[in-house]
Amino acid sequence: MITMKFLFKIMFLVSVIPIVASACHPALKEPEIITHSEIVEQTKIINHDEYDLSVETPPFESLGCPPDKQSGLNFCSSDSVLRTMGCVYVFTPNSLLGGLEPIYPLIECALDSNNYLYKSGCMANFNIGLVAYKDGGYQLIDSESKLRKMYAPIELDEEALSYAIAGTGLLAHYDLHISDEQEYYVNQIEETYVMKDGEDFSVHLFDYRLCGCGKHETYSMDVRVTRDGHIQQTRKELIFRDINLVCRD
Repeated sequence: MITMKFLFKIMFLVSVIPIVASACHPALKEPEIITHSEIVEQTKIINHDEYDLSVETPPFESLGCPPDKQSGLNFCSSDSVLRTMGCVYVFTPNSLLGGLEPIYPLIECALDSNNYLYKSGCMANFNIGLVAYKDGGYQLIDSESKLRKMYAPIELDEEALSYAIAGTGLLAHYDLHISDEQEYYVNQIEETYVMKDGEDFSVHLFDYRLCGCGKHETYSMDVRVTRDGHIQQTRKELIFRDINLVCRD
């Protein structure tokens, strides 16, 4: 689920990174949302084993991105190699990106450019990209086409999982449990899994509505990853929402 550390990172970043225009490449088109109006009395969780993956990350301070004294986040100085590539802040990537092949050390960064893999944030938003250390240098991945060039073809389940997360910013969930703090709209919720579909893959992920006021929803999301590295979101369904009213800008 969403952690307090994650929420703090978003709230802090949206206060210091300026709003940027839309990216030059087309955004992923979301499917029509499957909604439900009635709360169900019982919901079953179908569990799946989490992939045992890890990502090697270069030390941020040696790259000119030391932790900020106030926030603890790693801010890249103006003369650092990552700042010249457009990285304002850098983060340790999701360990589930460790299925990407070939294997390169990775850095996640908040960009000040109009190109990105996905957007995050609320009233102010910021752009997320990846930096890979390859052939003795750092290479910025700030578009799906660059992601394809770096990692396609996609041939294994764990590659498809990592690729879908890297390209969309959607969430993988394991160890889900029924909570009194949520209202459920479906009788069955399946944790993250990958299913082969011919030469392509269907990856089951999740999305959480972080921003705005109300009871914030969680959706299940099916993402198609083709062998040649194209990404398409194919299904989005409301599955539960928080019972408490919350406002986040």
